[in-house]
Amino acid sequence: MTNQDIKVFLGEQQEVRKCNVSMRIGGDKLIPSEISSALNLVPTKSFEKGQEYLSKSGRILTHPMGMWHLSTEGNSSKSVEFHCHILLDLLRGKEEVIRQLRGNGMYRVSITFWWDGNDYRAWQLQRIERHARTPFSVL
Repeated sequence: MTNQDIKVFLGEQQEVRKCNVSMRIGGDKLIPSEISSALNLVPTKSFEKGQEYLSKSGRILTHPMGMWHLSTEGNSSKSVEFHCHILLDLLRGKEEVIRQLRGNGMYRVSITFWWDGNDYRAWQLQRIERHARTPFSVL
């Protein structure tokens, strides 16, 4: 898929050095293989609550909750909008499963927009919010 295929409106952003969009599903009782099976997707990364990992400082820590993470970080585009389209394509047809995961009270589902660069304009994020058809906040 290229930017021309999806007719990106904002195009590559000169002020963005790197960006990605991800969906995260988290919960205390989350079992990554069950989420993968329900969505028929392989996560970018996943782990169960209590699973040990090596921190950047070299300490062994344990994850405080389970997490299933699907990200566009492998794509080199500098268009947040393009990354949104990639994630939406991966999730197409899985809306009902995601609604069920959100509605059962066991999991928290979030979408994260990440970019490294100069200030990203608020109107651009508002436009993405309209496409998502759900409100979100910038942290």
